[in-house]
Amino acid sequence: MENAEFSVLDECLKQFLSKAVGDDYYLLIDEDWRYCGAYTGRGLILNMEFEFNKCQSDEVRLISADLSAEITIDYIESYNEKLFEFRLRKYELT
Repeated sequence: MENAEFSVLDECLKQFLSKAVGDDYYLLIDEDWRYCGAYTGRGLILNMEFEFNKCQSDEVRLISADLSAEITIDYIESYNEKLFEFRLRKYELT
């Protein structure tokens, strides 16, 4: 598992997406795990203007279609500073 903090989401994506989930992935937003697998994506493009705080959304997860990798992008606001915590987890497939 790798952990890093960025003040701009675009920095986070540029640094880690090449290692991440590949072309096909599942998308989970906040805690809507009951919808796991309901949203799939291809060719990740995120709206950099999206305001996590206004929408009360604080976490996005991307899980590779083969379940070998997971990206978590978590929005954090403290002391008037906006941060995005990014985690990349890789799993061994057996």
